[in-house]
Amino acid sequence: MNEVAIRHWDGFWFGKRRCLGDTFPHYWSALSGYAYAQAKGVDESGYFTGKADRTLKAVLSLFHTDGSASCAMVYPMSVNGVAAGFYDAWANDQDWGLYFALKYGSRA
Repeated sequence: MNEVAIRHWDGFWFGKRRCLGDTFPHYWSALSGYAYAQAKGVDESGYFTGKADRTLKAVLSLFHTDGSASCAMVYPMSVNGVAAGFYDAWANDQDWGLYFALKYGSRA
């Protein structure tokens, strides 16, 4: 899962379709990548640098090859009999994932 958390919405709907359920991935996971990037000096092993890179790269899956993007993938495949398993139509704030990946991701 590359340090990307499933975001639970506590019985509240998410996104344009107002679908109950969770999101995976969600652009907020870039904040975890940022935190790992800030912690890379804690030890000399590169442990946190690797975690930061994996997390920041995983959030980039919200961007599609045609240049479109989504703020989150609504998960699982269905919730209470309603189809889910889709990238939300609202493309807001996913640019934070791109920003943190460019600023703090590995250049290697």
